[in-house]
Amino acid sequence: MNKNKKLANACRSKNSHNTKGDKGLCTPSKMLAISALLVSGQLSAQGYYVDEQSAKRLGDAFSGGAAEAEDASTAFYNPAGLSRIKQSELVVNLSLLNTQTDVSATGSSLDQMTSLNTYTTTPLQGDGSPSVSEVFALPSIYLALPQYDQLAFGLSINAPYASGTEFNRDFVGRYFSIESEIAGINVGFMASLKLSDQLSIGGGVNMQRVSASIEQGINVAGFCSGAESLGFTGGNTCSGIGIGAPGTSSSDGYFKVKGHDTDYGFTAGVLYEFNENTRIGMNFRSKIEHTLEGSANFTIPANAEAILSALDPNLTTHATSGTVELVTPETLSISGFHQINERWYVQADANWTNWSRFKSIDIVLEDTGSVLSTPQHWNDSWRLALGGGLKLNPEWTLRAGIAFEKTPIPDQTASIDFAFDDYKALSVGFSYEPSETIVVDAGLQHTLSFDRNVSQGNASIFGDAATTESHIETQYTSLAVGLRWKFGE
Repeated sequence: MNKNKKLANACRSKNSHNTKGDKGLCTPSKMLAISALLVSGQLSAQGYYVDEQSAKRLGDAFSGGAAEAEDASTAFYNPAGLSRIKQSELVVNLSLLNTQTDVSATGSSLDQMTSLNTYTTTPLQGDGSPSVSEVFALPSIYLALPQYDQLAFGLSINAPYASGTEFNRDFVGRYFSIESEIAGINVGFMASLKLSDQLSIGGGVNMQRVSASIEQGINVAGFCSGAESLGFTGGNTCSGIGIGAPGTSSSDGYFKVKGHDTDYGFTAGVLYEFNENTRIGMNFRSKIEHTLEGSANFTIPANAEAILSALDPNLTTHATSGTVELVTPETLSISGFHQINERWYVQADANWTNWSRFKSIDIVLEDTGSVLSTPQHWNDSWRLALGGGLKLNPEWTLRAGIAFEKTPIPDQTASIDFAFDDYKALSVGFSYEPSETIVVDAGLQHTLSFDRNVSQGNASIFGDAATTESHIETQYTSLAVGLRWKFGE
C-alpha cells in the first residue's frame, strides 16, 4: 500500500464519527462550503431577521405591530388588523441599514504533523484588524383593500432577510470567512374577517424566496506542509513544487458557493378590541421548510492538486452541487396598544422565535452522496419592545421605542460571519400628514454594539489546518422613510 493510500485510510478513520453515510472523504468541516451557506441563511432569518420592514414601525422599535393596526403594513405584522383599515391604502417604504464591523483577530496555521495525532503550528500572517462597513437598501410595499364592513384583503412584499460581510483575502480569518451574502423576499397574500365589534381574525399565505452565497479560503500551504511532514507527498517538498510557507496566503485556494429556494408558509392572527382605545393582537408565522440547492466551486493551485486530492477528493479545481434542508422557524408575536388620551399612546410587544429546532446542519453532496452533520443547538429567543407616541397637532406625530432580545446563538457555534450577541435597540420617528390622503413616515434606530469573542477551527490535517481567535464588535444604524397613500372611498 502506498503512502497516499495510507493517508486516505487514516482520514476515513479520523472522520468516521462526524459523518452519516460518509464515503471516505477526509473533509474538514469548513471545506464543505454548503454548510457555511446554510449557516448564513439561518442566521439572517432571525439571528438576525431584519426588522426594518416599515418606516412607521421602525420609529417605535416595532413595539406594537400586532395590535396597533393603523396602516396597511398590518398585512405583514398581523393580518387580522386589516379589519381596522376603512379606506384602501398603499404603503411604500425604503429602509437603509448600515452595519459597522470591527475585528481583532489572531490565527495559527498547521506547520508540521509530528504524528497522526499531534502537530505544531505557526502564526497566520495577514490583516488582523479589519473594519468593514456595509449599507443595505430594503424596500417594502403593503396594500390594504377593505371590502364591505367585515372583510378586507391585503398584500405584503418585503425583504425580511438581508446580510453581508466582505473581508480582504489577506484577512487572518480568511479560512473561515472572506465574503457572505444572503437575500430573501417574502410575498404575502392576506385576508381578515371581522367577527364582531371586538373580535377580528386574519391569515394568509407567504411565498418566500431565499438566496445566499459565501466564499472562504483553503489553507493549501498548511495542508501541504502537514502532508509533507508525514511523508505523504511522494518525495516532493512543498517549497520544491512552489507552495508558500505555512501561515502565508500566497498559495491559498478558495471556494465559493451559491444556493436558493422558494417555498411557502402561512400566517394567522387575531385582534381583540376592548374599546376604541385599547386592543391586543397576536400573530403567528409558520415555519417554512426550504431545500436549498447549491453549487460549490473549488479553486486549488494546479501544483498542489495531486497532494491535496490525496487528503480530500474535493480539493481539486472543480464544481459540484449539494442540497440541505433548512427550516425557517415559526414565530409568535403578542402586542398591546392603549390610547391614553387624544395626544398620547403606549404599546408593547413580545416576539418568540422557535430557534431550538435548529439543532444541526445536514449537508448532502450529490457527487458522492456524503452527508456531513454540523451541530448548532440554538436556543429559543424572546424579543421584547416598548414604545409610544405623541400627537403634537393634526399634522405631526412623534414616536419612540426600545427593544431587547437575548441571542439564540451559543458561544460554541458563533462564527466570524455572525458573531451576534444580545440585541438592544433605541428608536425615534415621526409621521407628517399634509393632507387627508397622504402621510409621510420616517424612523431611525440605533442598535447598541454586539461584542463577542469567537473561536473557530482545528489546526490538524484532519480539520481545517488553521484556527482563529477573534474579538468582533458590530453595530447597526437604520433609517427608513415611507409614504402612505389613501385612495378610494
